[in-house]
Amino acid sequence: MTKAIDIKKPVQLDDGTVATFIREVADPYPTTSKRPTGLFKVEGSFTNEYDSGISEWNYYLDTGEWVGSYGTEKRLQNVPEVAPKIDWTKPIEYVDGTPAFVAIEQKYARQNDLVSVSPRGVKESAYSGNHYDDAGNHAYGNFMAIRNVAEAAPVLDFTKPLSTRDGRPVSLLTTEGRGSYSVLGYVGDNDSLYAWTAAGKYLSHTAAPLDSDLVNVEPIEEPDVVHASIYRCGTVNKWDAESAGRFPSEEGRSTVKITFPKAGKPTVEVL
Repeated sequence: MTKAIDIKKPVQLDDGTVATFIREVADPYPTTSKRPTGLFKVEGSFTNEYDSGISEWNYYLDTGEWVGSYGTEKRLQNVPEVAPKIDWTKPIEYVDGTPAFVAIEQKYARQNDLVSVSPRGVKESAYSGNHYDDAGNHAYGNFMAIRNVAEAAPVLDFTKPLSTRDGRPVSLLTTEGRGSYSVLGYVGDNDSLYAWTAAGKYLSHTAAPLDSDLVNVEPIEEPDVVHASIYRCGTVNKWDAESAGRFPSEEGRSTVKITFPKAGKPTVEVL
């Protein structure tokens, strides 16, 4: 299934043309569109009346597909996230936390815009190493990515709730798997087993954040709920939810459900 567009993040056409979300709209072409539709301002497009960039052709499904019958328009997509560049003057490490060092040979010449980094587990004085680009990715994608130590992701707490970076719930099975991908679990309703590094990376050879990376999520705090009957004479009886149902409001008695959120004012529902 095609991934939906996240309208909270920057969007563009697949040729790089800038687009801006305007609003959700009713389906303009019900015979061709069966999914939620949005109106977007696309740079360079215009109507006959206003050079506003808003045209009747700028309707896109939440999958990024253009709504129309010609099939020639570019697809809409989220702007790809770019990993920050490595600052080679600061400490570096592999994305699983293993220390890394710029190899000695790097002090003499930079080769093809790549930096030579000591292999994992090799001490700082290594003469040669593997070649990495400025984004921290291995030149040929064969070895684990690197990052600046100062930019390391927060340590995951596997005793607290987890989700993927894009918000899918994760059911953790174990953190003691074998090999580099030692964290195992299920994502959402998917029957396939997922594996991550101890740092929560879904793919160790890229430094860029991925939708399937692991992140901690704050547990949802349930509000406190109180049921009570308040009588005209001022007497108050507190009930559990079942008992409150046996004493509904009537003349001289008001039975209420009071919800106390963790923050903000309580709400009152008369039963």
